[in-house]
Amino acid sequence: MGWALLGAGLLLALGVLLRHRLRAPAQPRSRPDLRGRTAIVTGGSGGIGEATARGLARCGARVVLAARCARRGEAAARRIRTETGNPEVLFMPLDLASLRSVRAFASAFLRQEPHLHLLVNNAGVSAGGTTEDGFSLTFQVNHLGHFLLTQLLLERLQRSAPSRVVIVASAAHRAGRLNPAALGRPPPGPLPTFQGYCDSKLANVLHARELATRLQGTQVTAYAVHPGGCCGSDVKQYVYGGWAWAWWCITDTQRISLEIMTLQPRCEDVETAEGVALTVTGVAQVKIMTEKELLAVACEQFLGKNVQDVKNVVLQTLEGHLRSILGTLTVEQIYQDRDQFAKLVREVAAPDVGRMGIEILSFTIKVDKGVVPLAGTDGETTTQGLDGLSERCAQYKKDGADFAKWRCVLKISDNTPSALAIMENANVLARYASICQQNGIVPIVEPEILPDGDHDLKRCQYVTEKVLAAVYKALSDHHVYLEGTLLKPNMVTPGHSCPTKYSPEEIAMATVTALRRTVPPAVPGVTFLSGGQSEEEASINLNAINTCPLVRPWALTFSYGRALQASALSAWRGQKDNATAATEEFVKRAEVNGDGPMGGDPKSCVPMDGGAPGTTSLWVGGDTEGHVPRADRRHRGLCPTVGGMPRSRSPLGAR
Repeated sequence: MGWALLGAGLLLALGVLLRHRLRAPAQPRSRPDLRGRTAIVTGGSGGIGEATARGLARCGARVVLAARCARRGEAAARRIRTETGNPEVLFMPLDLASLRSVRAFASAFLRQEPHLHLLVNNAGVSAGGTTEDGFSLTFQVNHLGHFLLTQLLLERLQRSAPSRVVIVASAAHRAGRLNPAALGRPPPGPLPTFQGYCDSKLANVLHARELATRLQGTQVTAYAVHPGGCCGSDVKQYVYGGWAWAWWCITDTQRISLEIMTLQPRCEDVETAEGVALTVTGVAQVKIMTEKELLAVACEQFLGKNVQDVKNVVLQTLEGHLRSILGTLTVEQIYQDRDQFAKLVREVAAPDVGRMGIEILSFTIKVDKGVVPLAGTDGETTTQGLDGLSERCAQYKKDGADFAKWRCVLKISDNTPSALAIMENANVLARYASICQQNGIVPIVEPEILPDGDHDLKRCQYVTEKVLAAVYKALSDHHVYLEGTLLKPNMVTPGHSCPTKYSPEEIAMATVTALRRTVPPAVPGVTFLSGGQSEEEASINLNAINTCPLVRPWALTFSYGRALQASALSAWRGQKDNATAATEEFVKRAEVNGDGPMGGDPKSCVPMDGGAPGTTSLWVGGDTEGHVPRADRRHRGLCPTVGGMPRSRSPLGAR
């Protein structure tokens, strides 16, 4: 027992000593000036090779990192350039397991580099297998590939003298046993991989000795070096679960979490394709992948970082993709098909996240739209958010906003919309409009009736009239100045599932009739939603509305974006070169809708009775600029007008 304790104590003391010696900081040495010198470091994408290249770069040398993996090699070159401030660090591909690759590297180097002062043959492996050239993988990478490379570059080394060749060998060469009859073949024995490594290191030492002898008097010197008790970047072991044997005194161990991480990417005030500002929060579950190659990628980026650091990197990536996708969709596409939207985010973000070695397990969204259930109804809703609206409007006015928009949504079914839902949403719109006008902002009032369902045209007209009548009663009760408002309603159309098809003239007659019965002539203009119509349907129906024989005491135009997109997307096809054509197509569609009846005079958008209040004035109380027609101003980003109304921007400058 005593001898066992003594032995354990001696081993412990030896371990502490080794740990101290191996991890003690190196004493600073004078740094040679290597400016104007060119060096090659094989295996320079990590480990000893990268450390060597970094040291040479700090001394001012031009350094070529020769490595198999372009991604890792380029990344190492960038790191070294950043850390040293030396811009002359570059990567060139070299696979020592292929003699063809060795010759290609040497040929490319000799073409582009006039000098070579230092060749560091550092790359090495300890693995089984055979190369495409028929040799043991370990022996070819560690020795044969370097031998050929040195011979191909030797003349350039001699022309650049004084120069040197440094071969990174190992103390393991002492266990090497070279058999000339079986050179380059996996050695026999119980540990062929280890024996093959020792044999290759013995070949390194013999190569350096013979090279030094043959180069005597040429000012080209050759050295074999033992790097000490360390391992290169390729000698890593990934252990799942945390159980592994390690030489605690000389092995550097780091951990990376494989647990599922929950993230909440959030994008505030992102404008949709229709210009509607939304705040969207997603919920994503991600984790580091455990496949060997992908785990190695994740380890390269995240080893040594805590879970929060990993979360922050992934979160920024997800938020960037989420923001870009939101700008291509409409509010309806986001609200009504969240599963499809979430799938799109996953598909778009997955490649970038995957390049970090991370997979997206799930992604869902929750849209902060302020819509809450309305008590006492059959699943109907109302919109919240009036608290603090006055202060927000005051700030928006200072920021240059002229318009604001508030949307309340109603659905048609056998039992909806109920009288309670109609009244509640009308009052919300009226309170919003009153607050906007108190702060000098023109309110856009949007009571939208969704086109979902199988209701016919008559049912939609009936519901539209009830809703608009309630809205304008509420606006009157709240003393809203109608001349300073805009209405953004749906066209009167049948439900998407309605079996009966109606002509544009029938839709126009129903729409204009509903407006004439409910919307006061004092309202300057009506800017229609597309309501899920295609661009052809929306344009044709708008044209029919503007050619309807009924008197229309308002400017009638459009405020939709989705119904302008199909032709533009078809022209674009996701190609950068098609961007100009797509833009022209989009503008063309906007002009078709904005210039009144298609093929007719744009002036026919002006009301038939000779003019509406909106064509001459759009003013709200508290406007310090007085009764200047806002619709005729050409500043603060307002678009050209038709019939006194902005025609190609939705939601008409709203913030």
